Amino acid sequence: MYDLVVIGNPSFDHIVSQGTDRSRTLSGSAAYSIVTATKTGLESIAVIGALGSDFVMRFREALGALGVPEHFTLESKTTLGFEVETHSDGESLLRRCIDVGGRIGVGSIPDEFLAARAILLSPMLREIDDEFIQWICNSSDASVWLDPSMLTADSGGTVKPISNFEGFEKTQCILDYIQMNEHEAAMFTGESDPLVAAELLVDMVAEHCILTLGADGALLYDGEGFTTISAYATTPVDTYCAGSVHFAGYLTSILAEQTESSALATATALASIRIEKPGLDFDFNPSEVSHRVLSVEETITHR
Repeated sequence: MYDLVVIGNPSFDHIVSQGTDRSRTLSGSAAYSIVTATKTGLESIAVIGALGSDFVMRFREALGALGVPEHFTLESKTTLGFEVETHSDGESLLRRCIDVGGRIGVGSIPDEFLAARAILLSPMLREIDDEFIQWICNSSDASVWLDPSMLTADSGGTVKPISNFEGFEKTQCILDYIQMNEHEAAMFTGESDPLVAAELLVDMVAEHCILTLGADGALLYDGEGFTTISAYATTPVDTYCAGSVHFAGYLTSILAEQTESSALATATALASIRIEKPGLDFDFNPSEVSHRVLSVEETITHR
């Protein structure tokens, strides 16, 4: 049995800040999630996604260099990728979609990967839909975690927020966890108050909801009460997919039987370390993680 299986398409992006270099670099929510799990010491893990044959070897080599032990690829005509512009404040802009990856459909995941303690659905551009989520819930005894895709791209490559939520609002299963940032939650629920948005998300789709609040930290709602935590103060270099690192860090902490509050502190610490370096070039020094966990634990409140 696996401890964790991450499902979502890898993205090979062109980072504009790297100058005239037009090469594409491994990125995307699923990649950040599985690398976070690897770097926190989880060993029985795998990542599954669809990509074109021209990127399969690069994907395999990149995962090997990052220490990811296992992967399974689905065939796609093209490989997902974005043109990403990074700014001096660490924020990133998806300027355009280079290519759209293939869909991940019902029945496409081998049974061996459904035998897991947790399955993290981490799509980047709506490669999974409500039927797939329902199938995962019905086919596996794993806890199911969703880091939803809130973006789409038109035929010209323009990236924009989705205008409807059929990717997961119609599923009849209740997820174990869902994580969004506060802006995504407001779009989905129509509520600008993060506390109200979190309550609605738990009412609709999940037993637990985590909302990341940028520099203001994060909140967790478990259907009974709220836990809030402040962000660890640092200077961001690259915040792209930091939310995926946060969610994967929380998940691995829960698998390690930490309390929800401790897991939230660990996730906050890990995300703060990730944004201090560009791309997947980050490591979690245990003593530094412990220092930051102790710092942010002091800011935890319950209500």
